[in-house]
Amino acid sequence: RPASALGAPPTVSAPPAPSVPGASALSDELHLLDEARGHLRAGNAAGCLSTLDRYAAAHPKGGLGLEARVLRVDALVTSGRIDEARSLAQRTLAESPKGPHAARLQRLVDGR
Repeated sequence: RPASALGAPPTVSAPPAPSVPGASALSDELHLLDEARGHLRAGNAAGCLSTLDRYAAAHPKGGLGLEARVLRVDALVTSGRIDEARSLAQRTLAESPKGPHAARLQRLVDGR
């Protein structure tokens, strides 16, 4: 006999959890930035910059744009493109003077 015929309550499945708007976009942003960081840790500035180009194309108004710009500054420094790094650091500081990376970016701009 089926369980419900024995007096057991019928099994009710929970409704699916609501999806969070933008969760997959944020996940993709995180994935790309992690990939870029991995390239940078391995000393592959070109791979980092390429991944950051993909990030910029896929997420032009991404929530992690500041982090992506700081990674780009680091990759430019690593690749010896100091003037480009300094210029990007200045623009980033102008837009986010009290951001979490401001002190490090300011040191680069100041040439320290």
